[in-house]
Amino acid sequence: MACGDLEIVLLVEDTVHKRGFMAEHGLSFWIRYGGDDYLFDTGQGLVLLHNATKMGIDLSKLVGVFLSHGHYDHTGGLKDLLNIVPDLKVYAHPGIFNPKYYQGDNELRETGIDIKRQAVPGFIPVEGVKEIADGIWVINQIPRATGFEEIDSNFKVYKVSSGEELSKFGPEDELSVDDFTDDQSLFIKTEKGLVVLVGCSHAGIVNILEYIWKVTEDKDIYAIIGGMHLIGVKEERINRTVDYLADLDFQLLVPLHCTGIGAINQMINRLGERVRIAYTGDSFSF
Repeated sequence: MACGDLEIVLLVEDTVHKRGFMAEHGLSFWIRYGGDDYLFDTGQGLVLLHNATKMGIDLSKLVGVFLSHGHYDHTGGLKDLLNIVPDLKVYAHPGIFNPKYYQGDNELRETGIDIKRQAVPGFIPVEGVKEIADGIWVINQIPRATGFEEIDSNFKVYKVSSGEELSKFGPEDELSVDDFTDDQSLFIKTEKGLVVLVGCSHAGIVNILEYIWKVTEDKDIYAIIGGMHLIGVKEERINRTVDYLADLDFQLLVPLHCTGIGAINQMINRLGERVRIAYTGDSFSF
């Protein structure tokens, strides 16, 4: 596994404090590694192009995009990207195209990707672990090793059989709890150690980190950046997650997007200067 210089720019996030940038509920990272440009997630698509222009980032130079899972706030900008680079390579678990919903307040809300697989000619399915380029890996189908990172049963999915065509909404009586097999993370080798990028960590941030260590046998994690979906979960899960992180030997934790204020406050209290609060337009170099 090679290592090299890494630059990451937070193109889309829920918060913003820099003039001229815009925020939305979503996430997208611009990545430069090994001389190539990538995106990890695309946000909802409302602010991606604006912020990229503001940063002087030329999206036509992208060689690939990684999608963390099939929710609208991580995949909504894909259509605009395909207009710019029609044959763009898109790396994701094939389950991202399954219709997804959220069941809450007696309402079934659509939360899935608004594009079909046939409309993504450069789609490259990833199931398990795949090295995309020298030193850059994607990982999904995360085993559920912990007992406290429970699945939120309000998230639903309609699993489409191979070759099956489906309208925008699947049959409600055939919905099942989404196990987020498609939940995909990225880890990149740098001279300082592994940099781990997560979208929402629906599979559980502890499960994700444990699986990365299992497949790489490399416990030298330098940074963990992204959403950890601890908003609205039980206090016990937040406590146990922060306890776990406090025992790790890493240097940087950047909680974003769906991590939740309560969990972020606990991380700051326990981990101190290792936690960095970041906003749309912020950047990191490794």
